[in-house]
Amino acid sequence: MEQSLNHWSAYWRAGAQHSLPQDFEGNYDREIAHFWSEHFSQLDSTARILDLCTGSGAIAMLAHQSAPPGASIVAVDGAHVEPEALQAIWGEQSQTHGRIEFIFGCRIEALDEMRVGGSFDLVTSQYGLEYCNLEALSDRLVKLIKPNGKLVMMTHATDSDMSSTMSQEAGDYQMLKEAGYFKLLSSWSKNQISGQDLSDRLTRISNQLAPIYQKTASPLLAQVLETNRIVLAQPMGEIMAQASLAGAYLEQLVYAQSRLEDMRRVTQLVGNGDDWLQPLLDSGLTLQDSGETRIDGAHLAGRTWVLARPA
Repeated sequence: MEQSLNHWSAYWRAGAQHSLPQDFEGNYDREIAHFWSEHFSQLDSTARILDLCTGSGAIAMLAHQSAPPGASIVAVDGAHVEPEALQAIWGEQSQTHGRIEFIFGCRIEALDEMRVGGSFDLVTSQYGLEYCNLEALSDRLVKLIKPNGKLVMMTHATDSDMSSTMSQEAGDYQMLKEAGYFKLLSSWSKNQISGQDLSDRLTRISNQLAPIYQKTASPLLAQVLETNRIVLAQPMGEIMAQASLAGAYLEQLVYAQSRLEDMRRVTQLVGNGDDWLQPLLDSGLTLQDSGETRIDGAHLAGRTWVLARPA
């Protein structure tokens, strides 16, 4: 059974340009942009670029900036992101989308040459292909790469700062569940709880979380505590009238936890050396290079991989 991608669709629709909003105010720059520019700038004006698991198109946008003007770009993602969302995300830069063909709602495992109009000189993916079933897609993927073409990826890394943050957040979500916060939001959203009981339980949960937040400065706990503070400052009648908002907030938390679980799973996968690449190697690609990229020379952004399809 295929896993729903609603939690990722919601993330991109909410306005995220990429997966590292805490490190970049706009699109990726510095070492990450340099890494991709090196590969895009080596292409000629007739080249075709395919960006897989594109999200809202961050790497496709970098391709537009660095590849020769005549190069064409196709960007694919299994999530559903509407044109209006892309316009909101990229603003004036969205006018470059005329050169980028976006295909959303298409799982990478189901991609074929007919859907994307042929094969490509360069296939790219950042924090993407490690989420996919490589055994199911490797043969299809290799056919999408021209002879002498390349697959270039940047993936998660087990020893990155992001990995450490994810471990803390996983503990925070578990704490919220054990405190009954998710169940409380569910009961509130369904009007299955009295106003006084809701107020008492929100207060009790906040009192439980506050000293922990003082020690950890957890962004997630800070968000929950601030949300509870705002709710509890309102008259009881107004609180009970906000059941739909409680449901929306619960969905937001559940989706965020699902994304976190996805990221932790794939981080563990790529942390076990290059064994995870074996389906691609078995399908005919060769590993040319691997390394890492650090932001400002310190913060590990991810592992890098360059694979090629022989002539």
